[in-house]
Amino acid sequence: MSQRPLLQPVVFLAALVCLLAVTFWSAPPATAAEEVATVVALRGTAVAVDAAGAERALAIKAPIHRQDTIRTGPRGRLQLMFTDNTIISLGVNAELEIAEYQWDQQEGELNTRVNQGAFRVMGGSVARTSPEKFTTDTPAATIGIRGSMYAGRVSDGALAVVFQGGTGIIVSNPAGTVEITTPGMGTRVASRTAAPTPPTVFTQEDLGALEDEEVDEEAAEEETVEDETPAEEPAEEEWEDAALDEPEEAAAPVAAAPAPITDTAVDQATETTTDAAQDEWEQTVVEADPEPTDPDPTDPEPIDPEPTDPSEAVYSGRGIEIIYSSMQEEVAVEHLVLTDKPSELTEIEAGLLEYNEQSDFSDGEYSAVWSYTDATQVEEWEEGDDFDFQFTFVMVDDRGEFWLYEQWSDTETDESWTYSEKMFFYGSETPVDLMPTSGGAIYHGFFTGASDDVDYGWEEFFGDFSLAVNWETGKVVGYFIDDEHYGRPIPVYLTGEVDGSSLSSVSIFGLDYDDYGDGALYDAWITTGSGTFAQFYGTYYQGLGLVAEGQSGSLYYDDAQEDWSVVGGGFRDPVFTLPEQAASSTWRGFVTAMEINLVEEPGTPPELFRSTSAEYFELQIDRQAGMFSGQIIEAESATTTGLSIGGLEVAGFYVSDNFLAGELSSASDSDLQGALGGSGEYYFYDFEDEADYFQIGELAEHVSWGYWGAAFTGQDEMPYLISPAGSFWVAGELTPADTVLGMIDAEVTGTYEGGAEGILIFEGTMADLYNGQTTLNINFGDANINGSITFSEIAELTIDGSSSLGPDGFAADVTSVEFFGGEPTLASGGISGAFFGPNAESVGGNFHAEGGGAQFLGIFGGDR
Repeated sequence: MSQRPLLQPVVFLAALVCLLAVTFWSAPPATAAEEVATVVALRGTAVAVDAAGAERALAIKAPIHRQDTIRTGPRGRLQLMFTDNTIISLGVNAELEIAEYQWDQQEGELNTRVNQGAFRVMGGSVARTSPEKFTTDTPAATIGIRGSMYAGRVSDGALAVVFQGGTGIIVSNPAGTVEITTPGMGTRVASRTAAPTPPTVFTQEDLGALEDEEVDEEAAEEETVEDETPAEEPAEEEWEDAALDEPEEAAAPVAAAPAPITDTAVDQATETTTDAAQDEWEQTVVEADPEPTDPDPTDPEPIDPEPTDPSEAVYSGRGIEIIYSSMQEEVAVEHLVLTDKPSELTEIEAGLLEYNEQSDFSDGEYSAVWSYTDATQVEEWEEGDDFDFQFTFVMVDDRGEFWLYEQWSDTETDESWTYSEKMFFYGSETPVDLMPTSGGAIYHGFFTGASDDVDYGWEEFFGDFSLAVNWETGKVVGYFIDDEHYGRPIPVYLTGEVDGSSLSSVSIFGLDYDDYGDGALYDAWITTGSGTFAQFYGTYYQGLGLVAEGQSGSLYYDDAQEDWSVVGGGFRDPVFTLPEQAASSTWRGFVTAMEINLVEEPGTPPELFRSTSAEYFELQIDRQAGMFSGQIIEAESATTTGLSIGGLEVAGFYVSDNFLAGELSSASDSDLQGALGGSGEYYFYDFEDEADYFQIGELAEHVSWGYWGAAFTGQDEMPYLISPAGSFWVAGELTPADTVLGMIDAEVTGTYEGGAEGILIFEGTMADLYNGQTTLNINFGDANINGSITFSEIAELTIDGSSSLGPDGFAADVTSVEFFGGEPTLASGGISGAFFGPNAESVGGNFHAEGGGAQFLGIFGGDR
C-alpha cells in the first residue's frame, strides 16, 4: 500500500519557487518615507515618530512609514495592516519600531522591535515567502516566524510570548534558543543574558498576564477630556483582539493535547474605527492572501481568528467500515454517524501510534499534517505463518479542528482470516458567519466507498478526489478518481452549491469502463448519485467532509446494476487562488472521440473521430453565474468515410477554467447520457505501469482541456459508448482574425512548445499516452508548419509535409511515426489546430496518425 501524497507536490513547488526567488532576485528596500502599512483600527490615542524625530498623531487610514516608531497612549490600542497583509496589533502604552520592511509581491523582509507593551503578530505574505527575514525583536530576545501567529508582552525588559497558530516560532538570544510548534504553548525570557524557558502550555492565568496592564487613572482621565472634543464624531465598533483584551472564562488547556488554546479573549469596549478598517480586518483573517476590496458599510463585525471555543463548537463526522471475513457469508458494511470524538483519534493524540513519516503545509492561518504508520507489518512471511498487517493513514490540522482517518487491516491464521477497511472524517463545523463570500478554494483528499452488486455482493473501492469552490457564486465542482482503475483516471464528477457551511443540490455523474489492465474494454458503466451529507470544518473552513450515494448501471449487461455509497474528505489547499477573469467568454476548439460498439467482442478496434475546425466545438462561459453551456457540433471518423458524430449539447457548473463539469444531452436521442468536464487538478497512481503518483499537466496557457463521454443507441439499434478514456476536448478564446492576418502579412515566425494527451491503439488494445511534449515551428508568411508530438519512451510523431494556415486555424500532415528503440515508419494522418490568446500566444488542437501498425489519437497545445 503506497502513501497518498495529496498536497506534497504543491508544498514542494511552493518551496522551490521561494528558493529560486531568493537565489536569483533581490528586491530593493523601501525608502524611509514610503508607505508600508496603514492604521486599520484605533481606540484612544497613538502617535508615530519618524526617523527625523518628528511626531504625528495617528488616525484611521493613517499611513505608516519605514523606520517609524509607533507609540500608544494609556488608553490607546491600534492595529496595523502592512502591504503584504501582515497584521500587528498593539495594546496600551506600547512601543513598536519598524526597522526594515520591503515587499514586491514575490519576496520581502519585515523586521520590527517591540520595546514595551502587549502585541500580537499575524504573518502575511512576507512570513510565507521569506520567513527567514521576518522577525520581531525585543529587549530580551528575538522572535522568528515560520508563517505563524503569536502574541506577547514586553514588561520591564522581560518577554512572555505564546504561539497561537501556524507552523511555529523560534525565540532566541545569546543565551539560548527554543522552538515552539504547538499552539497554546509559550516561553518567558527574563533578559538578554537569560535563556528562554522551555516551552510550556500557557494557562488561563498565563494568558491573563499578557493582557494590558492597569491604566493609570489620572492619565486616562486627561485623555478622556481630550477625546471628548474631536473634530468629527467617530463611528463606534467593537474591538476583537484575543491577545490584548480581557479573556472570556474558559477551561484550562490540557498539557498533552496537541490542539491550540481555544479560549477567545474579547474586549467589549467601544473603539474608534471605520467600516473600511473592519472590512480589511475581516478579509485578512478569512483569506490567505486577499485582494483589496472597496469598503462596504453593510459588512458584518470583524471575525475573530481564534478557534471556536470547544464548549460552543458543533462536532460531527461520518464514516464507513467494510469487513470481509471467512467466518461470515457476506461482506459487512457499516455506515458511521459520529457525534463524539472516535477512540482512534484519542489514541493518536495520546501518542500511541508511531508516525514514521509526515509532511505539512501552512499558509499562516492553519497547517495540515498527514502521517501514516505500518504499525504491525510483517516483513517476512511464509505460507503457513500467521499474518497480521495494519496500515493507518491520518490527516489533521494543527488546530485539531478536522481529522481524516483511514485504516486497512488484514489478519490471517490457519483457521480464519479477516480483512477490514475503515474511513471517517470528524471535526468542529465551521460557523456560518466565518464562511467567506469572495475568492475561491480547492480541497484535496481521499474517499472510500462500497458497492452492492446484484450478482457479486458488496465490494470496496477507494481513491482521491479534488473539489473546487467559488465562494462568490457558491458553485462547487469536484472530481472522484478511482485508485484501482487501470490506466488514465477518468473522473466521476460532482457539482453542487454552497449552502451556509454545507453543500446542497449535490449531483454526481459520470461514465467509467472496465479493462482489467489489458487494454481491452469489457464493460462500461453510467454512474449517477446525490449527496446526503456535506460540511465544512474548522475556523478557517480548512476541512470538508461529504457522503454520497447512488447507482451505477452496466451498458453491456442490461440487468447489471449496483448501489454504492461513498465517504470522502479533504483539506483546503492554502496556496490556491482563483484568477481574475472576464465575466463571460466564448471558447472554441477541438474534440476527439473513441467510439466502441458494446456488443462486439472485447478487443475489437474502436472507431476514432476528431473535429477538423474550431467552429465544431463551442462553450459559453458565464463566470458571474458560475455556469457554462455549449455544443459538440461535429467530429468526423478518422478511418471510415462519411461517418460522423455530433449534435450534442452540454450544460453545467463552472468554478475555474479547469474545474467545470456538466451533463451531455441530444435533441435527437432522449436516451443519450453523457458528461463533459475539465482536466481538474489531481494526482493518481498508474497501476498499469506501477508508476508513482503524478499530476496530469496543462497543455498551454490560453487553452483548457478535459474529457467527455456518452452512451447511446445507434441507428443500427446497437449500444455504443463514446469512451472518456480516448475522448478529449481542448478550447479557449480564439485569437482575433485580424491579428492572425496581420501576422501572416508580417511573415511572423515562432516556435510553440507545450503538452499533449492521447491514446494508442495497437492490435485491438488501448494504451494511455500521458504528459506528451509538443513542438511546432510555424512560419505565418508561407504557412509552413513542422515539428513533433512526443510521448516519452513510447513514440514520436513527426509533423511535416503539406500544411495550411489562415485566420480560422491551421492544419498539417503527420508523415512518420517512430517507436522508441525502433526505426521511423511512414504514417498517415494529421493535426488540426487554431491560435488562442489576444496575440496568438498559444496554439491548441487535435491529432490522429496511423503507422507502424498502431493508431494515435489525442490533443495538443503550446505557447510561443
